[in-house]
Amino acid sequence: MTRKEEILWNEGIWYAIQHLVIEEDEPTIARHIVRDVKLTKYEMRRCQKKSGYLDEIMKKFINECE
Repeated sequence: MTRKEEILWNEGIWYAIQHLVIEEDEPTIARHIVRDVKLTKYEMRRCQKKSGYLDEIMKKFINECE
């Protein structure tokens, strides 16, 4: 996978994680996905910075991830 493809993949995963955290109120499931796909805090922060969607809630989620 090229770097560009990896970034697009991460952004798609991040969209799903945002949906789980915000719309479905399922942060535990979202954290399992983060671990399963091995998203780093750096990658999550980069995706969130680009998205900007409900920033405070998602930043709190990122900080709570292991």
